[in-house]
Amino acid sequence: MRLKDKIAIVTGAASGIGRATALKFAEEGAIVIATARRKGNLEEIAEIAKSKNQVIVPFPADLMEIETVGKIVDFAVEKFGRLDVLVNCAGILDGFYLADEFSDEIWDKVMKVNVEAPAKLARRAFQEMLPKGKGVVINVSSVAGTNGCKGGTVYTTSKHALVGFTKSAGYAYATKGIRCLAILPGRVATDILPGYERNFNGLTQSAAGNGVFGPTLASGPMRAQPEELANVIAFAASDEASFANGCVWTVDGGWSAM
Repeated sequence: MRLKDKIAIVTGAASGIGRATALKFAEEGAIVIATARRKGNLEEIAEIAKSKNQVIVPFPADLMEIETVGKIVDFAVEKFGRLDVLVNCAGILDGFYLADEFSDEIWDKVMKVNVEAPAKLARRAFQEMLPKGKGVVINVSSVAGTNGCKGGTVYTTSKHALVGFTKSAGYAYATKGIRCLAILPGRVATDILPGYERNFNGLTQSAAGNGVFGPTLASGPMRAQPEELANVIAFAASDEASFANGCVWTVDGGWSAM
C-alpha cells in the first residue's frame, strides 16, 4: 500500500473526485480526514471504508467560512499527531459568464472557494509540515488553469491562480522536504458536470459565454470517471512520485492537446 499510515486531508470529499480520492487513499492505507459540507455523504464513505477495515474520518466544514479552514488541520494534528498529505479538491463553477458579465457575488464566491480556502488551508498545512521536513500538498486545479475557454472567466481566473500558488510553493519548499503540485482534470463525470452540460447546451439564461464556451466544452474527446483522477492523485501523493514537485499534471484525455 503506497500510502500506508499516512495522515491525509481531502477536501470536497462528499462527491466526485474528492470522494473517489478519499476512498482511494483509504484503500492505499492512509488515515483520511474527509471534509465537505454534506455530513451525510462523508458518513457514507466512512462506513464504506470501515467495512473494509480502512479509516476515513468525517470532518464537516464549509470552505466558504474561511475562519474554519485552519481547524481542519488542527483536528488532524490533535487527533493523529501530524499531517502528511493535503489534497485541495473542493471547487465550484461560475455560470460561464464572460468578463463583462460576472457579478461581484460570483467573483467573491468562486475566489473564496477556489483560491482563498485552498491557499489558506495549504498555508496551515505547510506550517505543520515544515518543522518535520516532510509533506505533500496537491491542488486540484483544472485544464482551465492553463487554458482559456475551458470554463467561465472567473473560474478560469481562479484556477490559474491556484496553479501559480502551486508553482510558487513547490519552488520555495523544494529543499525543505515539502512537495506541492497541481493536477489538472478535464471533463470528469461528477456532480459539477451537469452544470457544464446545461450551460453549453443553452438551457440556462447564464452566459455559457453567449455561445463562446459551448463548442469548446462539447469537444472534449473523453470523459473521465472520478476514480481515474483519484489514481493519479494517489500516485502523486506517494513516495513513488518523490521528484514530482512544482509541476502541473494535465489529466484530461487529450482535451487540451486540441
